Amino acid sequence: METLLSLALPLGLTAVIGLAFGGNQNGNVSLPPIGVAVLDRDDSFMSGLMAGALGGIDGENAPITFDVRAVGSEDEAWRGMREGEISAMLEIPAGMSDSLFGGGTVDFRLVRNPSERILPEIVEQVIGVGVVLLSEATTHLAGPLDRMQAMGDSLDAWPDELAVASISAAWSEELRRFEKWVFPPIVTLSVSSAEDDSDASETGPSIDIFAYILPGIAFLGLLFLAAAGHRDLFTERSMGTFHRIAAAPAGVDALLASKFASASAIAAIGLLLLLGSGAIIFGSRWGDPMGLALMVLSGSIAASGMVGLLYGGARTERQAETLAPILILSVSFVGGSMIPLSELPGFARSVAPFTPNYWLIDGLRSLAASEANWLGVLKHAGVLTGFGLSGMALGMGLVRRRSGSGV
Repeated sequence: METLLSLALPLGLTAVIGLAFGGNQNGNVSLPPIGVAVLDRDDSFMSGLMAGALGGIDGENAPITFDVRAVGSEDEAWRGMREGEISAMLEIPAGMSDSLFGGGTVDFRLVRNPSERILPEIVEQVIGVGVVLLSEATTHLAGPLDRMQAMGDSLDAWPDELAVASISAAWSEELRRFEKWVFPPIVTLSVSSAEDDSDASETGPSIDIFAYILPGIAFLGLLFLAAAGHRDLFTERSMGTFHRIAAAPAGVDALLASKFASASAIAAIGLLLLLGSGAIIFGSRWGDPMGLALMVLSGSIAASGMVGLLYGGARTERQAETLAPILILSVSFVGGSMIPLSELPGFARSVAPFTPNYWLIDGLRSLAASEANWLGVLKHAGVLTGFGLSGMALGMGLVRRRSGSGV
């Protein structure tokens, strides 16, 4: 059961994080259209403009779109909420236009779907911004808006061209008053798409979100799998097997080397299963097969050596089981398994290269991005192997010292 959890947990976390932040194939986060019911009790030209503006938030580049539905009663809106089609209802009060242009106050009412949390909040924030804009517009553009309202209420045929021209001139005159504060703007926003950017190749090769996340989280499972291979050491101590083997010609070193080898093999099989599952479930590609084999083998050795050092230095199984999660989570955090290194403080980024998961993550991501072949990750494999062998040697020394069978 523990082995299955060590394999399933990294895949589950990768799926959740990737789906939450990965977006679609174009890299944009897309939500389904949010259902909004509009109960228009004013039924005027201006209320129609408001509903149309809300429904007009659309297009391929819009992260949020609204499915605006006119309803005749509040009960109709509640039916839509119970069926999961409506996230919120906006009620435009009767007499809204007259109050708006007559200097009175207007109280819009928004009813949220109680069975939803995120989508109604989005509707509330968007409409809140719209209400502020409407309030400012009616304050500063009251003259042209009054004339538009009068035209809309008495519109039995096409409006007179001179009337339209006069309203346009009034708009221009009002906006010209703000020209020196608004134009040219002192703050601008430039938006570009990575796909259309001719210099996009300079930012580095692309990598899918799941192949980016999985190596870091897989290292967590790798350490827990390696711990399962070293845990038998305490069982053999309690049963007396360890002392009998220590008295044999092969001695303690042979026993500890076999534990290290078995833990490395378990970790390697587990890492292969994780990466293979990532390829099948998420469609991730891991690049050069020889480079992948180097990273799997060296990463497993590093995980086994790190856990072996911990279990070799622990006096009891309980002590080892207590320290193992602390060490695993600390190394995972500093090495970039849990949070991208770019988001960590400078001190943590400087310490990261001294952790094995830093090299495993960087090597696997380089392979996944087709940035390197087996020669490109040879340094990573060498560092990881060094981590593992050093941990094994130190762990064996601690066990020999405690058992009294060596120096």
